[in-house]
Amino acid sequence: MPTATADKPAALAAVQRGEDPKTVAARHGVAWPTMRVWMSRWRKSGEVQNMKAAATWEDISSLTPWDKNPRHNAAAIEQVRKSIERFGFSSPIIARQQDRVIIAGHTRHQAALKMGLDKVPVRFLDLDPAQARALALADNRLGEVAEWDDGMLAEVLAELEAESVDLDGLGWSDEEMRMIIAGAESVGDDEWGDALGALPEGDRAPIQTMTFTLHDDQVEHVKAAMTQAKTMGDYGDTGNENGNGNALSRICETFLTLAASHG
Repeated sequence: MPTATADKPAALAAVQRGEDPKTVAARHGVAWPTMRVWMSRWRKSGEVQNMKAAATWEDISSLTPWDKNPRHNAAAIEQVRKSIERFGFSSPIIARQQDRVIIAGHTRHQAALKMGLDKVPVRFLDLDPAQARALALADNRLGEVAEWDDGMLAEVLAELEAESVDLDGLGWSDEEMRMIIAGAESVGDDEWGDALGALPEGDRAPIQTMTFTLHDDQVEHVKAAMTQAKTMGDYGDTGNENGNGNALSRICETFLTLAASHG
């Protein structure tokens, strides 16, 4: 019989998210025979689908990071940790079936290690080593191709803030969030779209959001230059967590140095 303290709805929700039933049972203090009875009833009622899971919960120690991963993710680990703690794993780690080498999800893996998790959701793919490397690059690169609608982003963030939704763990620092929202409320007609002008001097955060309009051909040049700038090592203590902003600043510094050398 189920124990009086067992949280059956929470256990059902966890199983519906794809968590391993044995892990759920242990976490909620449910005896495994009892959990099996619940699972049988949930499958009959249609509350849990009897199908092969897209991801399974695996020992984190059984996974091996790709040793040639060209993406530097150290700066994102803390934000991803906060997201996992708040929302759980929105996406599983992707690993090669043959050797359990991570293809995608290195940041989630590092965040889970930092959290001290024993198991993580993993989706295994049957790929040869070359295909796995190609997918790893595509997974990182394709996320950079999409662009933000800054106005819409600011509107959504402002709505969430007005509804008292905790904005921590969404990927932006408090200062970045503040500037995005302030920008939507106070940007004028100036070319730079600088939102700091409306803030008292003492309240101005040392972070600014700048928006540019580019032709498609120009976009390719900018992306190529920023990608190259990101490969040139650490930026130093800039106080900015945004990699694109740091890359753009590095490009501008290089240009100014070259311009000065030519008189």
